[in-house]
Amino acid sequence: MTAYVSNHQKKKETLARRVADLRRSLLAGSSREAILKSVQLVRDSQIRALEAQLATVPPTDDFDRTRADVITRQIEEWRSMTADDVLSRFQK
Repeated sequence: MTAYVSNHQKKKETLARRVADLRRSLLAGSSREAILKSVQLVRDSQIRALEAQLATVPPTDDFDRTRADVITRQIEEWRSMTADDVLSRFQK
């Protein structure tokens, strides 16, 4: 039986939409609460997109294992970020 592989393309599209929403909020000078809500949505979407990408990596050889390790580290990095850390990435 084949394991379920999530639709990574849809996750990427959702992430792009969330990032665009955050940038619009920043440009519009929205309230801090609205911006923090957008930041949290971006963070969650980024993690989901990376997890979907990780699910597409076949565990067959060293290259794929290295790729999986890189994605896993990125997931952990995003999970450990505070809202201000994520926000600082988009305020540059």
